Amino acid sequence: MNGEKAFFRKKVFGGFNRDDVVKYIAKIAEERNEALAAKEKIKKEMQALEDEIKSLNDQIKSLKEQKPKPVNECEENAEEIAEEIAEPESTEEPEKTIKRIKIKRRK
Repeated sequence: MNGEKAFFRKKVFGGFNRDDVVKYIAKIAEERNEALAAKEKIKKEMQALEDEIKSLNDQIKSLKEQKPKPVNECEENAEEIAEEIAEPESTEEPEKTIKRIKIKRRK
């Protein structure tokens, strides 16, 4: 099925040479079977890749949910410090605010 035309030899008494026609049909059938096999192979590869993508996405989701404890604590501390700096409890000096935050974090 590569776009080439089939040429059959003619018989003396009308029609085409039977062997040429049979060979042509066999060739076309073989090409079709090869194409179907290639299609199935590609489908299997595609399914395997889709399964791998799903597995990797599940792993990513799982890892995002399992943040290490120190990271979570650091994020919480950073948020507290940012709030303290943005809105200090009083008009105290920055050094005192920093000391108070350090003491608070130790608790």
